[in-house]
Amino acid sequence: ALVTTGALSLEEAWGAIHAPTLILLFAFMVISAQLRLGGFYTWITWRLGRLPLTPPGLLAALVFVIAALSAVFSNDIIALAVAPVLVEVCLARRLNPVPFLLALAAAANVGSAATLIGNPQNILIGETLKLPFLGYMREAGLPVILGLVVTWAIIAWQARGRWEAAPATSAPVGGHPPGEAPPPFDRWQSVKGLTVATVVFVLFLFAAAFLLSNVVSNVPAVLLLLPAATSEIAGPVLALSSTLAGNLLVVGSIANIIVINAAQRHAIAIGWKEHARIGVPVTLATTAIAAGWLWLRLGAA
Repeated sequence: ALVTTGALSLEEAWGAIHAPTLILLFAFMVISAQLRLGGFYTWITWRLGRLPLTPPGLLAALVFVIAALSAVFSNDIIALAVAPVLVEVCLARRLNPVPFLLALAAAANVGSAATLIGNPQNILIGETLKLPFLGYMREAGLPVILGLVVTWAIIAWQARGRWEAAPATSAPVGGHPPGEAPPPFDRWQSVKGLTVATVVFVLFLFAAAFLLSNVVSNVPAVLLLLPAATSEIAGPVLALSSTLAGNLLVVGSIANIIVINAAQRHAIAIGWKEHARIGVPVTLATTAIAAGWLWLRLGAA
């Protein structure tokens, strides 16, 4: 659009694109997509569903597993791969899928705040402020874990008395929409994808300064978002707040939209108000936890 309107020449537009950033994001998308096509996400979701847990216990397991995956892989792809399978897991257990789907979206957003590769904005902030990868994890780890506990508590409390699926929706497993049958589990492809992801993650831990310094350039967005980021905790503040805010409304995160669309394809309606009943308190609580923790860290510095 900028080129068409004459605001930028073709050369200027190309110069505004930073290839290493796109390559890094694409690489993680490829690894995550391989795990999806290898059936890993389907397998792990069904494994969760078979655990002999009460509904609140299953919700807790789902929240922490999804958060862990989202800290390394694209939370959007995880939401896309897990949501339809999660619906079938819930219906097979005669459970109401709605609280579990909302937990999937919320946990994917909160979990992605745990690392500097959890989402694109964290990559941008990490490079711009030259944040150490492990150092950021130490700052974000506790508020993310506490945020996940609070997320589980809010959803479990609101779902009390509504865990069972309505009779009309308690369909037997196998009700995928046409063309959406999950891929079979391929152990080799899954192990290969997990191995590559582990190697990349270890490189970020022990070769972080080099890698992050070559990830993102000072694009114009940095000038708008980070002009006053001079404090030593400015990076964690921006990364945590921008990510946790994604739970507030449906449009705050692509993961939210993906999950709601997946529910609609299974004739499960999740409206703005129903999402907000979870999203608003989760956002306020997790943001307050992060703010309190960083305030304590600033006072101790």
